[in-house]
Amino acid sequence: MATKYLPEPTTAAEVLARARAVKLKRKQALTDAGDAKRQRQAAPDELRRRQEEGPERQGSELLRRAADAVRQARAAAAAAVTTERRDAVPVHEIVKETAKRFDVSVMDILSGRRARGVVIPRQTAMFLSRELALCSLPEIGRRLNGRDHTTVLHAVRKIGALIQTDPDLTEKVADIREALTGRREQE
Repeated sequence: MATKYLPEPTTAAEVLARARAVKLKRKQALTDAGDAKRQRQAAPDELRRRQEEGPERQGSELLRRAADAVRQARAAAAAAVTTERRDAVPVHEIVKETAKRFDVSVMDILSGRRARGVVIPRQTAMFLSRELALCSLPEIGRRLNGRDHTTVLHAVRKIGALIQTDPDLTEKVADIREALTGRREQE
């Protein structure tokens, strides 16, 4: 049986698709018909082994390539995540800097008080934690004294909207961000 030469697959998806196609062709070839089965049974053991080895070897090579591509993709993803995590600012640092800039205590930010003088700094800390800490909403809520993720989501949306309209808050957020990351971003 002549082997058709196909262009080399370039992505993991192409390698997996090619491996599936080879596996399907092998399965069809093995289950094809009675004549092929009778010929295989009549053929000497060596000839039968060679016939079965061809598609098997080709399929295993494609599967090996697919596994290599998956390993490389996982390594690249892990490298990207560790780079992002290394640049992340801890939530407790964000809370501490926010408390300092808004002239409230860390305990006020972590408390359950709902006074406007405490709520805005707390929501700002949640907003900056979402942006700089690379944590999920539930994780930010847990670190800010067990708040629900929907509370954090509300805070992120509210401060995001207030930044657009309140220049004083925009300046404070930019100052906190600069103090934590060392770079100032334009809103």
